[in-house]
Amino acid sequence: MERSVRIRGFTEDDVELLAGLARDQRVVRYVGDGRPWSDARIAERARQALNPGDWGEVGRDRWGIVWCDGLTGPAAAGSPGDEVGVEPQTERIGLCVAKFAAGDDAIEIGYWLDPDYWGRRLARPMVAAVVDWVDSGLRRAGRPPADLVARIQPANLPSAAAVRGLGFDCVAREAVPRPGGAGADDVDVYVRRAARIRV
Repeated sequence: MERSVRIRGFTEDDVELLAGLARDQRVVRYVGDGRPWSDARIAERARQALNPGDWGEVGRDRWGIVWCDGLTGPAAAGSPGDEVGVEPQTERIGLCVAKFAAGDDAIEIGYWLDPDYWGRRLARPMVAAVVDWVDSGLRRAGRPPADLVARIQPANLPSAAAVRGLGFDCVAREAVPRPGGAGADDVDVYVRRAARIRV
């Protein structure tokens, strides 16, 4: 069966997924300071995810859940303890976010793929679905297309390859200060220009 990756809105049922990914060192190693999130941070992000603003509303993030058809679930990949018999059309493989910052016409995107699905060639289809989700959301809201930005640590090669394959160009490298002033981490800034969108 052909795999179809798509995105839906974040619901209360997805808070556990967010928490599980945010506590997983493998997932967050390229996010911020690379440490698992605290319960307080998870709760704050869950509140944001459950109370989205309108598409493009400054200061509000829009969270989504990434689904994929054509998978038989983690149990088929040999992960012990996973529920057997999950229907392919109900398979959550990760989450994503679109950030609408003040003073910036570009929209920053972020995405996490559940480690149960790593190595299954889902990174690029997932990022493509995120791009389409943002473009479609802006269209439905009557807003013009926007530049999309992905900030990716240089060591995160799969994520960098996924965005480059979708028309993103690396335009800068930024030093992002770590919390508490303990140094900084490099982040490559990838941009997909709105002019590349076919309307």
